[in-house]
Amino acid sequence: MSKKAFTLLEVLIVVTLIVVIAVVALVLLDPFSQISRARDSQRKNDLATLQKVLEDYYNDKGCYPPPNKICYDTPVDVKKGTVGSQPTIGQKCHICGSESSSPSFSPYLSRLPCDPQHLTKDYLYNYDCPSGGPCPLDCNSLYRVYASLSLEFDVVCSIGGCGPPPAYGYDYGISSSNTNLSQSKVYNCVSPDNKCNVCNTYEQCISPGSGCKQPYIIYGSTVLCCQSNPPSYCR
Repeated sequence: MSKKAFTLLEVLIVVTLIVVIAVVALVLLDPFSQISRARDSQRKNDLATLQKVLEDYYNDKGCYPPPNKICYDTPVDVKKGTVGSQPTIGQKCHICGSESSSPSFSPYLSRLPCDPQHLTKDYLYNYDCPSGGPCPLDCNSLYRVYASLSLEFDVVCSIGGCGPPPAYGYDYGISSSNTNLSQSKVYNCVSPDNKCNVCNTYEQCISPGSGCKQPYIIYGSTVLCCQSNPPSYCR
């Protein structure tokens, strides 16, 4: 009695069909985009939560939290320009409740939120310094919190267009009602001769004739473009 068996051709056809179905499923489901959207949704929810509890803190204390009450690291000065001797206009530090050095924010939150891609991304806490004086250690009159998104970007910030100058580099943010997010005034791209060039607004940068090399990669500032490319791009 003879036994039936699959031929090599039949096996190859079955394997090919499985591969095609898997590829189609990946294209349709796009799991990488789904993960990025989920991360961005978490970031927006985290910042919405922060905005609420920061206002609760203000209602109780009469000011917003200083860095040692909300940041896990030491604040860094934000300069008016790119040169180190420029006057300090504010400070910035990072929020992540999973860091061991993160302060307790009880009773407002059991634990401060942390960016879903912490170690490569963090929420940035930014506040201004009084004109002509050092930054306060016990009371801030305003705040801004920035996040770097994975996929989407806020229409206010465009791609990397918000954050402390001169680098900016953030795509989404919240602020107290008495201030606005810091926004880049011009965007940058890489030109066909591999230089970081100003291309004005984000919409202008991605339009034909902008002088930007395709595929378009737009940066919120010259500093960010230079940091993201070889040194020769900014010489």
